[in-house]
Amino acid sequence: MNQDVEIELCVKEVMDNKGISISELSRKANIKYDIVKRYYNGEMLRYDSEVLKKFCVYLDCKIEDLIKIKEKI
Repeated sequence: MNQDVEIELCVKEVMDNKGISISELSRKANIKYDIVKRYYNGEMLRYDSEVLKKFCVYLDCKIEDLIKIKEKI
């Protein structure tokens, strides 16, 4: 794989497709609202594996649905 890649966070797309709001995910997954909001808006620079695990469980998805690796253009 080319070293010139970037990570794309797709939490917003998964949540929107499932009709789940930031407040609902925060409440049901027991994650602070501000943290969920930062993931939703793609503002996170480092990803917490426990948070991602909770997202996967509550959103009923796989990690590769939440995080994509793509080559920079």
